[in-house]
Amino acid sequence: MNRFSPTQTEKYLTCPKLWDLSKRWTSRSGWTPGMLLGSSAHVAMAAHFRNLQAGKNREDPLNLALEYLTEHYPGSDTWTLESLGQTVERCVKKGIASPVIPDGEGTVIGVEMNLGGAFLDLLHRTLQGSLVITDHKFVSRLDKKYLSDRLREADISHQLWDYVSRVESELHEVPAYFQTHLIVAAPTPFTEVHATPVTVERLRQWQAGAQVAWDSMAEGRVWSNWRVCYDKHLHYGQPCPMLRLCHDLNGDESLAGGLYESRVI
Repeated sequence: MNRFSPTQTEKYLTCPKLWDLSKRWTSRSGWTPGMLLGSSAHVAMAAHFRNLQAGKNREDPLNLALEYLTEHYPGSDTWTLESLGQTVERCVKKGIASPVIPDGEGTVIGVEMNLGGAFLDLLHRTLQGSLVITDHKFVSRLDKKYLSDRLREADISHQLWDYVSRVESELHEVPAYFQTHLIVAAPTPFTEVHATPVTVERLRQWQAGAQVAWDSMAEGRVWSNWRVCYDKHLHYGQPCPMLRLCHDLNGDESLAGGLYESRVI
């Protein structure tokens, strides 16, 4: 059976041409504060739930997040390390306080758990015996009036349904639901834990559609989806990273070296 990672598949579903070019080229545009903040917050959440799994505070989540931030901060005239650190601190404190696993209501099974090459942020079992997947999602800016729209998107996330499928394959058990743990930095920091129920029928429906995409990827079927080129929601607040290669250079990869770094050694 053909199968690709959630990241690769989501990229293909966004635009097959983006997926194809990204295998050979990466943008020189550099870092974004949102991605760095999100990675720092993920470091803290992983440490927090490892502490819960161990039953003791072996790690300091906030310090680890700030260390990660400092190590990977590239310097910026717009975003100072101090201001980013303050944002990380606020988000980490909010994230740790979120009712992802309410006190005494579950047991941590795995943190950053590798299931066939895909890494689940968190897997726990409830007191009732059900498995639950949790995915931490950092968002730089989200007004609360758009929260319901964002959570509806989580219900049909390819990444999360892929995790459900992998848990079933590896652990021979279908999770009762998956959770999206949303951590929002601005304009007002807040968190939201959103649960999506899982049924076998919905899982089989997702698997059938995913298999079509995986087979197309294995066959190398590529075309350009121009509808998403400027959809910043799909590209971490930026236009598509391959926009200039596709449009300014008309897809001519022999000219790409001036704008992109080659992934091919």
